[in-house]
Amino acid sequence: MLFNLVFSFLSISQNTTNITSVNDDILGDRGCGLGSEDIFFINSMEDINSIKECNTINGSLFINGDYNIDSLKELKNIEYITGYLVIYDSHMLKSLKGLENIKNIYSLNPYLLDYGVTIKYNNNNEDSNYGLCFADTINWSSLTSRDIIVSNNRDDCPNCHSECVGCFGPSRLLCQECVNLRSGIACVESCPSGTLLDNRTCVEFAPTQNIEINFNRLDSYEYGLNVSWDEPINPNGFILDYIILRNGVEIYRSYYDNDGYYSNDELTTQFTDNLSVLDRNYTYQIAYSNSEGSIVSDDQNYFMVNRIPFDITYFRLRGIRNTSVNLFWYYNDSSLVPTFEYNLNGGDYVEIPKNYSYTFDDNGFTRYLHLVNNLLPNTYYNINLRARYNNGNIGDITPKSFTTLVGNPPTPLTPFIKDNTLYWNETSNVNGDILFYIIWMNNTDIYNGSYLSEGVDLTTHVILDNSYDFMVTAYTAWNLYSNSERTGFFFFAPETTTATTTATTTVTTNPDNPPFIPTGDLQTWELALIITCIIIVTVISFTFLILGCHKLFMETQDEEYHNTRAIYNTRYENAARSNSISVRRNNIAVDEVAIGRTYNNPAYLEPKRPGAIKNTFYGELDSYLQENDEETFGFQDTDSVDYLCIVDQSPSTQPRRRSKTGTGPSIDKVLNIDKKDENIQNTAQRKMSLLDELKLKIPEMAPKNMMLD
Repeated sequence: MLFNLVFSFLSISQNTTNITSVNDDILGDRGCGLGSEDIFFINSMEDINSIKECNTINGSLFINGDYNIDSLKELKNIEYITGYLVIYDSHMLKSLKGLENIKNIYSLNPYLLDYGVTIKYNNNNEDSNYGLCFADTINWSSLTSRDIIVSNNRDDCPNCHSECVGCFGPSRLLCQECVNLRSGIACVESCPSGTLLDNRTCVEFAPTQNIEINFNRLDSYEYGLNVSWDEPINPNGFILDYIILRNGVEIYRSYYDNDGYYSNDELTTQFTDNLSVLDRNYTYQIAYSNSEGSIVSDDQNYFMVNRIPFDITYFRLRGIRNTSVNLFWYYNDSSLVPTFEYNLNGGDYVEIPKNYSYTFDDNGFTRYLHLVNNLLPNTYYNINLRARYNNGNIGDITPKSFTTLVGNPPTPLTPFIKDNTLYWNETSNVNGDILFYIIWMNNTDIYNGSYLSEGVDLTTHVILDNSYDFMVTAYTAWNLYSNSERTGFFFFAPETTTATTTATTTVTTNPDNPPFIPTGDLQTWELALIITCIIIVTVISFTFLILGCHKLFMETQDEEYHNTRAIYNTRYENAARSNSISVRRNNIAVDEVAIGRTYNNPAYLEPKRPGAIKNTFYGELDSYLQENDEETFGFQDTDSVDYLCIVDQSPSTQPRRRSKTGTGPSIDKVLNIDKKDENIQNTAQRKMSLLDELKLKIPEMAPKNMMLD
């Protein structure tokens, strides 16, 4: 027996006789494994790919595919296994295609000490489309001398091909043995033409005969071309496949499909080609092969003429603007030059002039470009493009849709003013939605946002005793806008809350009636108004000039006073500044009165608190004065302070005098009052004396609302 094993190892093939070890390992040129005790566990398709180039498994092959392996066809190169073969729990397999070239399983290291082949539990009760077949048709004893187990695989399996005695799959190409003859890898009833019979084998030769192709243009399908051929008379073997090539590229292959449970037994000898590009010459070739080789026929040409206009291909819209769009498309190169037409929103078709731009492409197409003008902004369009031949045939319509970009908004109406509020009308969105508005006051934006039906309150933007004009800008995009006309100049008087206009503008109080800008010659009353305004402005300017000179004079009297700060007089209970002295609301700012700071000072307004004594300070100095303006004569931040507390007229509140000693000059010094005078030490007396003193010293500087009458 040992002699027989050694003899078998030496007779494997010419490619494997060069490696024989003392432990009976056998390797070929593509052998894999280290010895018969080595085991290749195959659990996935990746594992199969790792050994697909091996012709000898020097060890055992254990395939446990579970639901991961559905085919063994990549193992077609394996011829010898020195160990055992096990196919176990591989539920996705249908056949043993891929193992048909195994010549011997030596089983030097048998499975479970006894078995050379074990194929079991490869059924699939979960899915009737899978389950291993054909394993029980193979004569495994011809491949191994050890015991064999084949059980619990799929039951309802098809039979082998009628020319097979045992098979690895359904085709005549997967037979273990042939009923009649073998030609190449196929079992046949008789030898093909051009072969020689030798001991039940048809000896094949490489094919030499060209095949002629038949062309037939389909009437029912404009782009269909039927390509057919006759089988070669002398194929020199069993034909395994036919291949159709168009312009050198394979487009169709006819072959024996035996990957499943069933296989075709005849090859197809025709094919319908779909030629989407017409008016073009096509070159065809046909190739066929047997086990010894293949042959490709000579070139055979067919011109696919154009009978109707082609469809527009690759129709695109480029460069969409608010009034234009570019049409871009491809059209087959044709012996007939078409006329291109388009329509918009279902209207009449417009012929595209012959001077449209175009460039030629090297793939049998011509690229065209045409600009469509005179479109409306922010408008949806449906556009249809088609080709038309002079013979009257019209190609299919190629549609597209698009919306033009937004344009400049319509010119907004001129804004108008009522009760110190600026109003404007919404601008039409015909060219696009209005994103926002900007309100301009003397070329400065005071509002940026959406439409306000309540208008913009101007009291927080204007400075009284000044004139302003206004304009509204509407935007549909950041760079697309329209401006209204400017209003005339509106004058905002200091003593009124209602805006009046200059000589160039009439005051408008009706929101439905925008301001009217007069034109033409001035009337008498208009001229008188202008002269009156000039006189008033001159008087006011002169008054401010005198006050400024007087202020400058008093500030230069004592250099010490330039470095002192005033009491921080606010209408609140506590001062915000840490170095200021808190004063109750409605207190007279004595220092300010002493140096004339109250004259025409907007911070000194009539108090609005009910019950407050009139001619008292009311307002927030820090809202009107700069830091340097808070520096006044006679006081330092926390130094000696004497002031009067003039409070609300309330029965429970009595006037009182507060004093704090320090190094700074006192209010008495500023007012030139002798603190030792006992006649004015009483608070009420001092209050009236000081007021009398103030009336005598600075009557021309104190505002009317600062003194008690």
